[in-house]
Amino acid sequence: MNSDDRLTSRLLGGRDQLSRPEKDAILDGVLAETAPSARARWGWLVLPALALAAFLLVPWRSIVPSGEFTARGGNQPAATMQVGCASGCTPGAKLVFDVHGTAGYRYFAAFAKAGDGKALWYFPADDSATGVDLSVQPATGVLDRSVVIGPEHAPGTYRVYGIFSNLPLTRSAIRAAFDPKTGSAGEGTRVVATEVVVR
Repeated sequence: MNSDDRLTSRLLGGRDQLSRPEKDAILDGVLAETAPSARARWGWLVLPALALAAFLLVPWRSIVPSGEFTARGGNQPAATMQVGCASGCTPGAKLVFDVHGTAGYRYFAAFAKAGDGKALWYFPADDSATGVDLSVQPATGVLDRSVVIGPEHAPGTYRVYGIFSNLPLTRSAIRAAFDPKTGSAGEGTRVVATEVVVR
């Protein structure tokens, strides 16, 4: 089959893949090279060649998904958070936030609650500020800022909440919509929680 015939077959088929005549030509070429006498004597060599030809000739589906059959749920936002200290969370140590693996959220806020219910805000830094902009953070996922454990962290277990959002949120906006049971702080947010033990 010459190149003009190949081009015509592909144009008529509407796709840039092997056409039926091209597949037939490949199979004919493979079968022509394997004469009946050779097949009988060298059958164990011919079978792999036929298997390879069949593999090449199978009309595989396109790897581009159609609109009708596409994967669902794979493009949902993901929020992950790990919190810890390099050598134990003791007074003077730095509490580090790792949000590697987070996707689909641009802003991050965090606070901790002690056993008595008292909230310690980490991000935003004050009442008028908003959370950390994740789009300008290092690719490692570790935030470029940390929290020094000071006297406000009495020894004990703290529940640390990370609030991921599409829009920048202030402390008051988070307080107004925060619901740890549903894992939300309003529309377009996700709340992730973990525990930190201060010694």
